[in-house]
Amino acid sequence: MPNINPEEVVRNLLAAYARNDIEGVVATLDPSYVVHGPFAGKAEGREAGRKTYETILNAFTGQEIKILNMMTKGDTVVTEYMWTATFTGPLQTSQGTLPPNGRRIEYAAAEFFRVNSKGLITEERAYYDSYGILKQLSAKT
Repeated sequence: MPNINPEEVVRNLLAAYARNDIEGVVATLDPSYVVHGPFAGKAEGREAGRKTYETILNAFTGQEIKILNMMTKGDTVVTEYMWTATFTGPLQTSQGTLPPNGRRIEYAAAEFFRVNSKGLITEERAYYDSYGILKQLSAKT
């Protein structure tokens, strides 16, 4: 990928996410973007990506993302990070809406990102402990 640094693209996404900057997040996504994850399931398209990220950004404030490891091979970036935020807004889930409780939560995540030759993310695969997150949110598990 000439002149494209996939790690920089992913760092830009994570920085926008931590700033609660939905337009910054969406700017990193290709129109063909696909996300796979425990909460999102599979969502396809840039607007589906927007909706997935907005759901989180509307429910949490004060986000901090600490990158623990980042590796790149070709167009794929693997990132391990710690995510911390405060649950301040309603969280829409497939099981209904969780009311905010003001708690600070933290979890570890690993994600695989695929970055195309235009410097946009085409695919994201997220792995994290959704049960542990729900416990922190005081949801029934």
